[in-house]
Amino acid sequence: MDTAKIIKGVVNSGRYTVTAPIVKEDYGLYLQIEGVELPSTYEVDFSNSEHNGTSVTMIGNADGVLIPSQFIKSGKDVFAFLYHVGEDYGRTVYKFRIPNKLRPDRTDEEPTPEEQSVIDQTISALNDAVEEAQGYAQTASDKADSIHDMTATAQTLPEGSEATASYDAETGVMSFGIPVGATGAQGEKGDKGDKGDTGAQGVKGDKGDKGDTGATGAKGDKGDKGDTGAQGIQGEQGIQGIQGEKGDKGDKGDKGDTGATGAQGIQGAKGDTGADGISPTVTITPITDGHRITIIDKDGEHSADVMDGHNGMVTEYITGTTPTITAQADTRYVCGEVATLDFTPSASGICDAVFTSGATATVLTVPNTIKWTNGFDPTSLDANTTYEINVMDGLGVACAWT
Repeated sequence: MDTAKIIKGVVNSGRYTVTAPIVKEDYGLYLQIEGVELPSTYEVDFSNSEHNGTSVTMIGNADGVLIPSQFIKSGKDVFAFLYHVGEDYGRTVYKFRIPNKLRPDRTDEEPTPEEQSVIDQTISALNDAVEEAQGYAQTASDKADSIHDMTATAQTLPEGSEATASYDAETGVMSFGIPVGATGAQGEKGDKGDKGDTGAQGVKGDKGDKGDTGATGAKGDKGDKGDTGAQGIQGEQGIQGIQGEKGDKGDKGDKGDTGATGAQGIQGAKGDTGADGISPTVTITPITDGHRITIIDKDGEHSADVMDGHNGMVTEYITGTTPTITAQADTRYVCGEVATLDFTPSASGICDAVFTSGATATVLTVPNTIKWTNGFDPTSLDANTTYEINVMDGLGVACAWT
């Protein structure tokens, strides 16, 4: 397959991958997924929306999966969702975002006479170079034919003779005289070889004559005590003896076991009713060409509209493992795996950041004035986890996946 038609999606530690960008006018592109074991065929859903809208299911194989052209022609980013089931784990979703960029439009303006003259001269020079190269190729072919017709003979000469060589141009025969080499000196004795394998067992010999009786051996050690014999029959009871004197008072006995649990006591009076609390909520509602994010907390309702495509949030891709970001409103910052991230949100509007915490958990620094609505603790991140944090007018919400 033409490698120019392949977009690679490499699954690393997380489930969210951003690929190399494509251009709106590119069609017939294939997504090749690497970093996760796949069956011979698998399903991938494609869409221009990450969360809503419609999608098209395509079947992939070892060469990849074809990206539907209608999503490329839209000029919007393309999202691919891989639904994968392994032999020893459950259903998992891998998500890929393929950035879609626009190239400058072509112009229909004709070249000027001066520009056309330069173009004609360039084409003429290229044609001349092609004809000259074809002539060189024919000459090389003729030379090769003459080489193919060559033959060679060799003759062994006595030891100490000079080597000879000749060529007959008429017959195309090359003749070589090669002297016998002198006998070399004897080499040093090699190292002792490894011990060979044990040979097969020989045939059993005849039984030998009985030997003389040996001397009496020394007395052996005393044997172990034998087992106790069975108890004998109990004898008759004897006459009761005279009662002895009263013994001393015995020691205090151990503490007795805990007694059974007593009956339940009378229920206490009902306490006063507490004031009603409020849990912040976040909702996302589709609107024309975008989505509306609404956050309700104890201070009331806050909302912001995020438009789709190039009219919505601006995406910036951040490199490096220790970035410092002073965010602008309506901007998404996409990072890779980072060791530290210093993120200062915009004073108003909405902004967000996407980053991956590697084998060593990322150290995240954000202003302590942000109110996190879902119990998110920015000082305690998990390793091998991808995070997305959204901040709007001082209120924050975060999500994570592995």
